[in-house]
Amino acid sequence: IRRNVIDVSYHIAQYQQIIQDLRSQVQLLRDQRDELEIRLTTTNEARFSRLSDSNTTERLRVEEGLKLKENILQTYRKQIDARRALLEIDSGLMDVIHECTRNESIIEQ
Repeated sequence: IRRNVIDVSYHIAQYQQIIQDLRSQVQLLRDQRDELEIRLTTTNEARFSRLSDSNTTERLRVEEGLKLKENILQTYRKQIDARRALLEIDSGLMDVIHECTRNESIIEQ
């Protein structure tokens, strides 16, 4: 019984570290997303102003590139959402482990 309590405590510590790492990654991704959004907006405005006198083919090519960038940004956001969901799952798992540990303590008494 004592060994199981030690193992549970060890696993809880591991999960806490994993959750902290994931939180750090989520914050980093949020910062990168914000930076990309600012750069994308600035770049789009500059390109459209330069292309006002250019031919239609070039404009279409640039618009397609901008759409691709927007798709990348959306994918990036989905990745952040997936990581957030993973954090929630890990948090739920921590709660379950904590509850199991509490129940084991009650049973031991």
